[in-house]
Amino acid sequence: GKFLVDFGKLNVLHSHAFPFVHRPLYQQMYFGDEGLNDTGVEINSLLPTGDIYTRINVTMATGDELDGGRKSLFGSSRLGSFFTLSEFSVVETGLGAATGRNASTSDRFYWYHGDVKYRWKKDQYRSLALWSEALVSRSGGLGTFGGYAAGAYQFDRRYEVGAKFDLTQSMDSREVTKAFSGSFNFLPVEETLVFRLVLTHTRPEGDRTFNSVMLQTIFSLGPHKAHTF
Repeated sequence: GKFLVDFGKLNVLHSHAFPFVHRPLYQQMYFGDEGLNDTGVEINSLLPTGDIYTRINVTMATGDELDGGRKSLFGSSRLGSFFTLSEFSVVETGLGAATGRNASTSDRFYWYHGDVKYRWKKDQYRSLALWSEALVSRSGGLGTFGGYAAGAYQFDRRYEVGAKFDLTQSMDSREVTKAFSGSFNFLPVEETLVFRLVLTHTRPEGDRTFNSVMLQTIFSLGPHKAHTF
């Protein structure tokens, strides 16, 4: 069917589940505003690695979302491992690769991706999460890159702060765009209501620097499903 491709840590989430308002800049540049999604088939399996949870997946898709309907297949794979560090802390790492056709030039591209996430959770209302993702792209003899680093700290039942740094080139250009953002989250009703205030400073290379202020509200009805790491 059609699905969000399991390529990286964040891409499989819908935007309402993000710890920030917008998808990271490198994913907007390379995957599009809706993320890396396509129609195809995905196969995944757990590997026999003992106490370390290790999962591998392979995706083969039509490539229609990437190449404007040229019917050139898109393929990707990711290997992820989950480690328990202590009673209160865990870390997950992942490595992936993908190939397909560039929508604007029809050149074949190759993506190499890495991600890591650390989480410390002392109790129900105190936690710290740090994570980062990076991608290197080769297409038509041009090498580009993108990535981000982010963190979120919940220090009270109803309050959380976060920060994110983006650094990316586009798939077709070496011009670098940087963005810095900070957020303050208010959670008046646990799991079902979030108010998020976000301040962002964006610096595109060769263009004007600009600032933005956003207030986001997320609410849900009914029971929530099990949390993902």
